[in-house]
This record gives sequence, C-alpha cells and structure tokens, in this order.
Amino acid sequence: VSTTHLLPCTEYTVVVQPWNGRFSLQAITHNVTTAYEEPKLTRKISAIPRGFNVSWQITNEESKRCLHYISISARSKGSPYEVNVSSSSSSVVIGNLVPCRTYTITIQVVGISGKRSKGI
Repeated sequence: VSTTHLLPCTEYTVVVQPWNGRFSLQAITHNVTTAYEEPKLTRKISAIPRGFNVSWQITNEESKRCLHYISISARSKGSPYEVNVSSSSSSVVIGNLVPCRTYTITIQVVGISGKRSKGI
C-alpha cells in the first residue's frame, strides 16, 4: 500500500486491519514520521560598521515546516558569537564585533528533531 499527499516531518498513525475473507484479525497500529528533504539555503552577507548583515532564503518551502530555527555564528580568534533566529525570519544583523578582524560566518538549519545541517 502506498500513500501520497502526506506532509513532510509529520507524525501519522498507521492502522493495519488484517482480514482473512471471513473475519477480522487483531489490528496492528504503528506510529511513523514522514521524512523530509533538508532545506537548502542561499545566503547574502554584507559588512556594516562593527558587524555584518546576514540574510538567507530557504529554497525548499515545503520543508520549512520542519525547521526549528536558523543558527548563525561569527567566529574569529577566540571570539565566538552565535545567534539563533526563528525559522520564519530571513535576516539578522550581527553587531558589536571587533573592527579590522576576519570572521567566519556560518549559517545552519536546525530541524525540529534538533538535527543540524552542514554549515554554509
């Protein structure tokens, strides 16, 4: 048996009722959660005085419902800075950073299960 049109990242209860042609046997119940394709992000980073403006777009809208939050980190020598942003947001300003320092900006998707995507 195959089903279609189910929502990604959603728990469903499946009930199988065996039938031998004359009477029903005991039903079998199983909970399953549908899989989802990990959302892909496109990003744009622009420098501002003492920080960065980081914006992103989720390229797979259907998987957006499976997101918990977006994690953005700015790292330099001994200066980690991390902010978690609602999955409905599409930009954040990271400020109060040390001027004239090189930072590595990483954006990760965190799913409702807590799983983190690879950073971009």
